[in-house]
Amino acid sequence: LLLLLSTSATALLSGKTAQQGDYPYALSLQRYGAHICNGVLLSARTALTAAHCVTAGQGIETYPARSFQVRVGSPQRSAGGVLAQVESFVVHRSYAGGLNDLALVQLQQPLTLTPQIQPIAVAKQAPATDSALSYVGWGSTAAQSSALSQSLQSGSLKTVSAADCEKQLYLADAGLLCLASAKDQGMCLGDAGAPAVFDKQLVGIGAFYVQGCDSTLPNGFMSVAHYSEWIETHIR
Repeated sequence: LLLLLSTSATALLSGKTAQQGDYPYALSLQRYGAHICNGVLLSARTALTAAHCVTAGQGIETYPARSFQVRVGSPQRSAGGVLAQVESFVVHRSYAGGLNDLALVQLQQPLTLTPQIQPIAVAKQAPATDSALSYVGWGSTAAQSSALSQSLQSGSLKTVSAADCEKQLYLADAGLLCLASAKDQGMCLGDAGAPAVFDKQLVGIGAFYVQGCDSTLPNGFMSVAHYSEWIETHIR
């Protein structure tokens, strides 16, 4: 089984271009000024992303927080909105590459909340099988391209049962939320930290895809409901 974990900029295949204010919780996580991952705002000072976006050596080392910023409040990854400096990260204690792929991002200063900058609630219960989730990210919109999209893209995928996910990926974990991929639709190069939303609540964070981004195997998201207690403990 080949898990292709992406740590560069996000990409949604066949995505729809977002407009200003459509997804006020979405943010671009940037290192040295370059977009590397998605994130999602949980409060005026705390965001959530994938742990592999901010660590090296499968979680052995965390990159210096001072090298990171977030851009929030704009559908453009390189312009508009607000740039905020990162103060620190809280990587899940059980992350060692692969599962438990979550990290909280603490900002130096709280953001001023506006209609374009709003946190999202954390789900306490995972969505039922076959639920349609929306998710967003920046990056390439074609499987064979590494060029990033300047505009935020949105897509929709349905949840897969744990049994079907295990059958297809040979992987089972209570913290894993699998979404059905399809040709030209799903996660792609760098689609890390992509927030998945159901019923206006955050239910997943994009972690991995398998055998290339044009594969029809399920995409792997971290189930936010499974980690909700840990997440809420660290929200400022």
